[in-house]
Amino acid sequence: MESESKLAPLLEQAALFIVMTAVLARWWVSGSASPGINTFFHLLILVGAMVWLLSAALRPKWVFRIAWSAAPLCLFSLMGIVSVMWASFRLTAIEHALAYFSCFILFLLVLNVFGPERRHLTDLLLFSAVFSISIYALLQRVWILEYVRSLPEAALFQSPEGRARLMSNEVFGTFHYPNALAGFLTLTMPLLTGSLLASWKHLAMIPRILKASTLLSGGAALALTGSKGGWMATAVAGIVFATLALTRHQPRLRRILLGTGLAAGGGLVMLMIAGPLAPAKLGRSMQIRDVYWSASIKIAKDHPLGVGLDNFQEYYPQYRSEVQQEVTKAHNDYLQVLVETGFPGLLLLLLFLALILRSALATGPPLPPPSVTPSERPVLVVAGIVSILLASSLAHVFLDL
Repeated sequence: MESESKLAPLLEQAALFIVMTAVLARWWVSGSASPGINTFFHLLILVGAMVWLLSAALRPKWVFRIAWSAAPLCLFSLMGIVSVMWASFRLTAIEHALAYFSCFILFLLVLNVFGPERRHLTDLLLFSAVFSISIYALLQRVWILEYVRSLPEAALFQSPEGRARLMSNEVFGTFHYPNALAGFLTLTMPLLTGSLLASWKHLAMIPRILKASTLLSGGAALALTGSKGGWMATAVAGIVFATLALTRHQPRLRRILLGTGLAAGGGLVMLMIAGPLAPAKLGRSMQIRDVYWSASIKIAKDHPLGVGLDNFQEYYPQYRSEVQQEVTKAHNDYLQVLVETGFPGLLLLLLFLALILRSALATGPPLPPPSVTPSERPVLVVAGIVSILLASSLAHVFLDL
């Protein structure tokens, strides 16, 4: 039997380090960073993938994990690349296409480099990121924003939007908007809560305190974003996770409850479309968004294959109503995807999410116990330090308001 090369495990550790560094650094840096910086972090994901492929090639047996949900995600990322051809601003379109493609590669890497036996690394990655970003957001509220307001340069702040954010007490962490930070916390907090509850009995006192503190700081940061949508989404996620936990051994009841929830959600959407719950009737914030969303639907009707990535702002002025609301994004991820990649792109994204949900709801044999090696925790620590140094040197993270 052919022996395994001694270089293979070292390259696998290197791939793990590169991938974690790229993911953490991307979380530290605001999405408003220059295209070159964002592209650099996306390329790091591709470099990590190539290093992992090299490590796999040096092994006598190559096990490659794949999931059905990878197919629509792959096609969706390819549609993003093709849409660059008719985008007016090619540079930003290429950056967005690379972002979608790197997300697809990251999806495969999580399946293979992390895998079910290394799920503790994914857990640590999420907890460390949420803890760091939440603490920084809290510091923004109690000290950083007030300090920047006192500087003479504050009066020369670049944009009206930037000045408004500076004068507001709504925190945004390392993200571009308070709502973006709320979206990040909304996605991660339910997962971390479930992880903590599932492992509570097996954790020592210090890890319990650290993980519980992460959830508390994340909840406080979410509250300080002032995002009503973030709280609503978090509440819905909490209800869904609680339902899944309570019906773990009752698949029939789970299907009934989830079916009822989906029907209720569909009913709300129909009421929004029909008029009784139209966004224009739900307050000033929703009235403004209604202008964006109405224009998005009109653009999609005239361009069923999309207008190209990051091209919403190019077409919006032609389709907006008489209400003067300048904007560069649709302020709804699904409508943004619909406008940029057309109906095929939106259907592929929804199919990917449906397959992910189906996998999450599937019942099967228990996962194998985590396989912890002594070298993995240092890799995570070093990746965290390097990611902060990279983000600070490239984008002045934690200081760039």
